[in-house]
Amino acid sequence: MHRPVTVDLLPWQLDLRSLGLFRILLAVGVLLDVMGRAPLLRDWYTDAGVLPRAVADQATAAYLAGGAHLGFFALSGSLAWGALGMSLTALLALSLLLGFRSRLSALLLAFMVWSYHLRAPLLTNGGDLVLQFSLIWAALLPIGARFSLDRGWSAVFGHRGNTGEASTPGTTRWSGIAGLALTLQVGITYVYNGLQKTDPAWENGTAIGKIFNQGMYSRQPFSEVIGWLPEPVLRVMTSGVVGFEIMAFALLLVPVQGVRLLTVAALMLLHLSFALTMTIGLFPLYCIAWLAALLPPLAWSRARQGSGWTVFYDGGCSFCRRVALGLMGLSGMEHAALREAQSDELANARVKHTWTVRPPGGRDATRFSGVLAVLRAGPWAPVAWVMTLVQGLGNRLYDVIADNRHRLWKAVRRLHGEQLMPGRISGGVAAALLALVLSVTGAEYLGLLTAPVKHDLQKVGLYQQWRMFTGPSFAAGHFMVRVTLADGRQVDLWRRDVAGQGDQVVLSRQAVLPQTYGGRWWTWQDEYLRRFVITFADDPSQRRLLGPLVQRACNTWNAQHSLRALKVEAVFVRYPLEGGVKPETFWQERCP
Repeated sequence: MHRPVTVDLLPWQLDLRSLGLFRILLAVGVLLDVMGRAPLLRDWYTDAGVLPRAVADQATAAYLAGGAHLGFFALSGSLAWGALGMSLTALLALSLLLGFRSRLSALLLAFMVWSYHLRAPLLTNGGDLVLQFSLIWAALLPIGARFSLDRGWSAVFGHRGNTGEASTPGTTRWSGIAGLALTLQVGITYVYNGLQKTDPAWENGTAIGKIFNQGMYSRQPFSEVIGWLPEPVLRVMTSGVVGFEIMAFALLLVPVQGVRLLTVAALMLLHLSFALTMTIGLFPLYCIAWLAALLPPLAWSRARQGSGWTVFYDGGCSFCRRVALGLMGLSGMEHAALREAQSDELANARVKHTWTVRPPGGRDATRFSGVLAVLRAGPWAPVAWVMTLVQGLGNRLYDVIADNRHRLWKAVRRLHGEQLMPGRISGGVAAALLALVLSVTGAEYLGLLTAPVKHDLQKVGLYQQWRMFTGPSFAAGHFMVRVTLADGRQVDLWRRDVAGQGDQVVLSRQAVLPQTYGGRWWTWQDEYLRRFVITFADDPSQRRLLGPLVQRACNTWNAQHSLRALKVEAVFVRYPLEGGVKPETFWQERCP
């Protein structure tokens, strides 16, 4: 007798623990993004770089949309202002990571990320669009209700009394319009991308083989494993990817936890395979982040949430209690007990020097070891493992804080977490934004959006176009900036390769990939020129926008070498199907 399928998770229901994990992964992604962009500040975010604000704002190209006068980074073209902007972004990301004022942090972070995307739009890709919308939806969701300082400092979590008994954690499910909006947003992304894969390579089953055998985004050596697979297997994989992307939308809406869990897990594995085989920046991480938000309660069925744990703190120290609650909130210890150390003989003996963390059936942990023990009980276990490497330093830091706890309490006593659940206004905003997203995505798919409307939507960060590898042929090659010196030699400025007099710098795919795509710097420069190639095809008048890039390339070389550069070229080296390479100079100019 078959067991009937139970409807146990509606499309607008999300798990609070999943939303907490979503917040953490988003914050990690932004921090990594800022670390990657920081070395590029002068070149890409100042008026002394390759795209000054005045030049960018005069552009009419689709990828620029004349929006360089908007956002934080448009207020000044100095290096100091750019550094300040990136520093503020990193601080907001750290606040989001720890879950302090979570929704406010997400909203402000969305503004800062939108600002640096708008300042250098030719460096963005599909992953940046995922990040932008993830932060917007995060600002409307209870992302701080679990694994956060907001949770630890909330009235419900902190109402434990001197007896130390844990409060009833309540349900972990949350229902709201923003929950439905995020579910639909994720589903639309995949179905739209799947329906857009109409290139002949996708229809005849050769797309994946082309991407990994020729693609400028292939990551060695993992991509070679895919490329070695038999052609019938590659054809099945190609058809499977398209079919699964289209089906994912419906599967995510099935009101059964098991179906959603399997769908989310399969999509995560798909993006993990992208990360291993392709150099596409942080796109896989951002996608895994918003998929994590959809994990059903079933995924957390084995989470103990601090059952059997007891945390002892100095009963006469308000700062100690606040720190203990914050750490317990971060680790999701909903069932743990919090007690004054004076109520326990062993803990009371240590109270002047440390707090005590007592796991179920385990040994007491004190000082910095207690901090690590609490962090290991939640999603911060990988962080705790890294922190064990500096345990000695951690103990010294703990002692400094403990010795100054009364002074620190005066500084932080007014810090409180935000309301855990969003209000009605957030629901109204989510409904309006969902209607806009559905309208824009539908109109774009049907080809109803005019160019001016697209440009306006791009300026405000609300334009959605999900076409990840819908046509793989563009990736079959690499770019280079090649200068001709006064003695006739040529140099590829990006890779510092030099050819003799009369020869040309033209590198094969095998020579380029190991040295070019090991760092994100080169990926961004190739992406920059690739976007210009697309722009030139539509509007050749925009070629003047390469002027600052050329001038900087020439000036940089001439400032460092006695032999002057006379001419600079932007070259695309194509990898034909029949083998070999085919260099194409799509723009050249004499050095100033």
